[in-house]
Amino acid sequence: MSNKPITCYSASSIDSDGIFLGENPLDFAFPVLMIQVTLVFTTSRLCHFFLRHLGQPRVVSQLLGGFLLGPSVFGPTSKFTTKVFPAWSRTEMDTLGYMALIYFLFITGVRTDLRMLKKSGRKAIAIGLSGTILPFALVMLVSFLLRRSLPEELVHGGFLLFVSSKLSLTSFAVLSSALEELNLLNSELGRLAMSSTLICDFSNWVISGLALSASLAFGQAHQPMKGLWAFLSLATLLAFIGLVARPATLWILKRTPEGEPLGQNEVLAICAMAFGAAFASEVIGLGATLGPFMFGLALPGGTSLGVSLERFDCLVGGLFFPLYFATAGFRSDVLKITDPTTTAYVELLFVLCFIGKVVGTMIPSLYCKMPLRDAFLLGIMMNTKGIIEITAFNQWLNDGVASIQCYTLLVISLIIMIMICSPLVTSMYKPSQRYVAYKRRTVQHTKRNMEMRLLMCVHDEASVPPHLDLLDALHPTHESPLCVYSLHLSPLIGHAAAILAEHKRNGKLETHSDHIANAFRRHARRNEGRVTVQPYDAIAPHATMHDDVCSLALSKRCALVVVPFHRHVDAADGEVAAAANAVRGVNQGILSYAPCSVAVLVDQGLSRGNAFPLANHSSQRVAALFLGGPDDRECLAIAARMARNPNVSLVVVRFVSPDEDMEDADTRHDEEALDEFRLANDGNKRVAYREEGVKDGTEVVEVIRALGEDFSLFMVGRREMFREGMLTDGLSIWTECPELGLLGDMLASTDFGCKVSVLVVQQQTRIGGGTGSGYQGFASVLMPERVVPEDSESGFFLRGN
Repeated sequence: MSNKPITCYSASSIDSDGIFLGENPLDFAFPVLMIQVTLVFTTSRLCHFFLRHLGQPRVVSQLLGGFLLGPSVFGPTSKFTTKVFPAWSRTEMDTLGYMALIYFLFITGVRTDLRMLKKSGRKAIAIGLSGTILPFALVMLVSFLLRRSLPEELVHGGFLLFVSSKLSLTSFAVLSSALEELNLLNSELGRLAMSSTLICDFSNWVISGLALSASLAFGQAHQPMKGLWAFLSLATLLAFIGLVARPATLWILKRTPEGEPLGQNEVLAICAMAFGAAFASEVIGLGATLGPFMFGLALPGGTSLGVSLERFDCLVGGLFFPLYFATAGFRSDVLKITDPTTTAYVELLFVLCFIGKVVGTMIPSLYCKMPLRDAFLLGIMMNTKGIIEITAFNQWLNDGVASIQCYTLLVISLIIMIMICSPLVTSMYKPSQRYVAYKRRTVQHTKRNMEMRLLMCVHDEASVPPHLDLLDALHPTHESPLCVYSLHLSPLIGHAAAILAEHKRNGKLETHSDHIANAFRRHARRNEGRVTVQPYDAIAPHATMHDDVCSLALSKRCALVVVPFHRHVDAADGEVAAAANAVRGVNQGILSYAPCSVAVLVDQGLSRGNAFPLANHSSQRVAALFLGGPDDRECLAIAARMARNPNVSLVVVRFVSPDEDMEDADTRHDEEALDEFRLANDGNKRVAYREEGVKDGTEVVEVIRALGEDFSLFMVGRREMFREGMLTDGLSIWTECPELGLLGDMLASTDFGCKVSVLVVQQQTRIGGGTGSGYQGFASVLMPERVVPEDSESGFFLRGN
């Protein structure tokens, strides 16, 4: 007979007839569940409102919400506890929360890319294994040495073994959720932690299945046939998932266009299979969480399935998850903590697991020459705990492995660990600090006969043609080729881990990423020997998508990153497309942290393959607007490359203020750059240079308007907060997109009236050892040797009034 306590209470109906008929709604199951959900949601949200300013994740607020509503605050016999959270209502709360857990693990499995196992190097494997084995061995060793003084309730039922094994592991589902909340999912340490955790999780599932069979066959039951049947049942479940459920789901997905959500019937059918897998794994004895997770792993992530299932995230994660975490607070009772010795040993257990995890992670990390600070922070990340550990604590309490006192100590210790680890990681780990180049990586400082590397970022297929036209305008040659890294940026939908990898086609159906990669590859084939292309894919949250761009630009030593503006004009009807504010945030992050120069390409609807249609060898007009400063000099360097293109007519317009200080160091750099540009293009009839004397920003605008719409492209330096004065006086009043600078924002505005594409250029700002803005001449780094024209009448230099 089971030793579990039995709670007796009167049977209750589901719903009441209301207070006006003399019934108390709190005596009925459904009204009680509704008030519980409302109170838990409100309390956890209020806690998170205050704790988020301290860097605390949502799980802390959800656990504390349960404590505030549980017997630890109101007492186990208070009227509030007996009426609002009676013992007979716990089953409904647990069931609802457990269903949310099953869904969470299923969607985590769907999002998980098993290719991470293949890509994991020896470092990830060593970190995962060392970070798991060392804390477990350390706890077991200390427990053995202190075995004579351990309290009885810690020795009873294998408590130490269960706790040490669970705390030594790091759950992939918990870590991915935590890193996503901390915006570290696509950071360098985040990727390494995810790979290491997935390896250990996968190994743990295999060991758990074998351990169940072994315990039945050779344990106390000593029934070899039951052990064999358990093993065969697990194999049958995996075979059903691989041979029946997966093909059926793939058949459903093939009928749905890429990016489109699944229909209602299809989603319900897949969810039914997931809950069926949960039932099967529960029957086997491995718990209801294993089946849906394994089923999710068998399905492809990032497809229509991931898009469809994420529609339920708000309901499950925002409403039902707090309910599940709150049950831990309801079960806990701080008044039951009466034994100081037990308290000390439980806390020692947590400390040993924490230290062992950090040390076990740091040893292989330091061996692989990882910086000490990063190795330590990786160990902190690997100590991330959450819903999987709470599930284990609940199971131990139900099975009698842990007493109420031990259970409460475990939950409190878990909260303290999370409250320490999360702020520590966010305060010490700043991925953006890594994107600092120690050399000048700009177009201006790229030598003439060297390959120039560009990173072209696109979010959709519509952004590809203007980027390709820009490549043609830069006039790559065999002597000065272009190495292009195309990067398709996709939001993290249907994936648990961020992805940054070289593009490879998966499956028979072509995706948007395939179309984008093929377009760039075709361009390279048309320019064989002059352009090389290497396509990449990045899947990340919009909040940290700029990290992938900056990381790739740094590792590939790019001189220029080109990103599309977050708003464009439809070429067919001239209508302005809805602004993608998430993309705007990505661009702002790239401009702030890029290790090289950045150009924002504003497509005004003229460039659906026609902005620079150089393939048909028609002459295109480009205007470079020069006010002065490093950004404008970088813009002039790009214009200098275009000047060599026989299909481009270039006009450089310099705005001169009568109050300009010619003794200023930066002004001298401007003069040197312009002199070199004029000298290099002397005799080039396709290049014109003119100076316009202006007094304020209004006259600058009049000059630009006078240029009209005869140009295909305007190029301008970003000039963010640089040399604000007479030349830009009055322009800041109308600023709509500050990331484009004052002139760039004006030119990109639909109210300006000129439907001309704009290229806004920012020179590299983040340089190790100082920013530096020294001038390096164009003739020595960009321009071909001067060619003396046969006709002395070049018509090159013009001066306006």
